[in-house]
Order: sequence, then C-alpha cells, then structure tokens
Amino acid sequence: MTPDQSTLIRTPYGFESFSSIQKVIKHGKIEIQLESGDNLICALGHKLLTNSGWKTSDNITDSDKILTKSGLSKVIHSEYTSGQFEFYDVVNTESHTYYTNNVVSHNCEFLGSTNTLIDAKKLHQLTWKEPINRHENLLIYEEPKLNHAYVMTVDVSRGVSIDYSAFIVVDVTDIPYRIVATYYDNEISPLLYPNIIYRAGMHFNNALVLIEVNDNGQQIADILHNDLEYDGVLLTQTQGRAGVRIGGTYKVKPLRGVRTTKQVKRIGCANLKSLIEGEKLLFSDYNLIFELFRFVENKASYEAEEGSHDDLVMCCVLFAWMATQPYFKNKTGTDVRDDLWIDNKALIEDSITPFGFFDVNSYNDKETVSHDEFYNMDFHLKDFDPDDQAPGQDNFFF
Repeated sequence: MTPDQSTLIRTPYGFESFSSIQKVIKHGKIEIQLESGDNLICALGHKLLTNSGWKTSDNITDSDKILTKSGLSKVIHSEYTSGQFEFYDVVNTESHTYYTNNVVSHNCEFLGSTNTLIDAKKLHQLTWKEPINRHENLLIYEEPKLNHAYVMTVDVSRGVSIDYSAFIVVDVTDIPYRIVATYYDNEISPLLYPNIIYRAGMHFNNALVLIEVNDNGQQIADILHNDLEYDGVLLTQTQGRAGVRIGGTYKVKPLRGVRTTKQVKRIGCANLKSLIEGEKLLFSDYNLIFELFRFVENKASYEAEEGSHDDLVMCCVLFAWMATQPYFKNKTGTDVRDDLWIDNKALIEDSITPFGFFDVNSYNDKETVSHDEFYNMDFHLKDFDPDDQAPGQDNFFF
C-alpha cells in the first residue's frame, strides 16, 4: 500500500510521512505483555527500544523495560508461537521509528546512513538510558558531585522551530569524560536561553561555558556575561597560524564564545571521532545517539543529512575541539591525547615498519659512491624504539 501525501504516522518525534506499508510472511510470532497494559504481537527479529538500547523481539527478557508512549514499561510476559504468520511493516519513516500499539518500533535498520563520522560498528554499540532527573528539556543523567569539574558547550538556534538550541554538560574531572546532562529545545527564545544556561551552569559547580557564536550566539554570550554576571563564559582569539585559541595573553580584543570556522570544525570532528571510538567520551542520551547516526560526510566536512539535525553533535564537536586546547589541559589537568597514546602505544609500535640503515664503514675510503654501488649496498635493520622519536611525532591522533 502506498499512502497519499497527506497520510502520516505517529512516531516519538511527532507525525511523520512514510513510503508504504508492506505485507510480509514470517515464521513464528512473539506476544509481549507490558506492565502498562500495552500488548504487542510481532515477528522474530522485530526491533524494540528498551532501557538498554534497541533489542530484537526474540532477545527480550522479563528484566527489560520497553519504551512506550507513556515511558518505559516492564515486560511481564512474553510468549512464542510457531507457524507462518502475516505481518505489516511501515517503510521509510523519517526517523525510522513508529508506534505499534503504543510501543516504539523500528521499521528498518537503525544504521541507515553511510559515511558517518563515527564508525558504524561503534554506533551500533551505543546504548541510551533514561535520565535520573528532568527539568522540562534539561535531561540530567548524573547529578553534580563535590569537587568535580564541569564544562558546557552551547549551540544556539534562532528559536523558530527550524533547528534546536542545545547544550551538553561534561564531567571533565577524569578520563573518560562523561556527558552528564543535555538540553534540547527548538522553541526556546534567545532572550530566555541565557537563563537556562545560567541555571544549569550554576547547578553543575559553576561550569565553564563555551558558546558557539556563528549566528545569534553572541547575543546569548553577552547576556550571560553582562546581565547575569556569569563568570565562566570562555573567551577565544585567533592567533595567526596557531588558529583559534582559548585563554592566553590577548593582543587584541578577544571574542566571548567561539566562532566555528572550518578549521575548528575539522579539528573538532577528528577529535570527536577519536574520543568516541576510543571510549574517552561516554554518554547515554537518545537524541545525541540518534543525531550521530545521521551525522554524515558532505564534501570535505560532516553535517546532518537532509531532514535531520546535528545540534547536540555540534556541541560535542566544540567540546572535542576544546579538549585539546592548552587552556583546557591546564585547567583540568587531563590530556586526552596522552591517554589515547598510552592505550594505543602497543598497537602503533607493532604497526610501524622498522627504518633501514646501511653500513658505510666499508666505503670510508671512497669519496663518492656510484649510483649502481649505492643500490648494491647491504642494508642492516637496526632496532627502532618509537620512544626515541622526535617530539611531536605522536601528533597524528588528531
């Protein structure tokens, strides 16, 4: 069946269009009963969203909680029946999700996009969980801890429901870093957004705040600093060939916030890939994970594919760029590049082909060596210790 253009289906993201409904015949069915009173009959392999991520129906257990319209609900019973059964599946919703009897279902592979920034295998391993606290659109996964250091990176929308104002709060006390809170709202006014940032920043031990100012973010940064007198707004400055830097000695008036230049985004994307795939940045926010599945290569950069958003991902890109700044290392006492080097040192050493050296002692009595003689020399491989390499040669991580 092919729907007309006015036909929509309800999903966790609102009503969405879809391509068609297809009938399939499957062997075996599973009936799942939930504590909420919702029941679902589906085929083996049908994907459901649980408290530990997407799971197929045949792997659901009584310890799982499944996401429904009213929230997570515990599985109280599941029963398998053999035989041939007809099922109907929705094809190509925008978010690849839809409600089936009030239960969140998946209509195709979650890994629908190609050329994602993060390796597909790693994306498939990411799991989400429910926040422990919620203040409207602020989701808190860990409450602040005494003597822990936090940073916030902020992305600003125009407040017209086109894209989202978003920020992440990261615990940077130790490596791995952890995203402990997220904010995601496409209707917040730019005049009210600074108050949200202020309250979240104060809640998380006066967190340092880095605001992206490409659009109207400069207004947000100025209100936060001048009107609300928040002292943790970070300053940046372009320092010639060194690029954009946080802190330091300013020779000209610095910028309150950071402008996401091509260089900043390129470095941030490369660092974010290393952080996530190296498990140096941990998180469990569903909206962020969903955006990462749609954050794809476009020419020489990365961005959300058409019809998707990347506001939370861009907050992560800013954090990844920030994490290698000298100011950040001095402030937090952590250096993620050193940590990645320690984790990967053995693998890198094994992959390095030893350099070749030739013995010229037997040629000392000759002032010159002919072309043919040079290529007939005996080359002797010496032991090569990567620790003896010149400073800066380990910078290929980012």
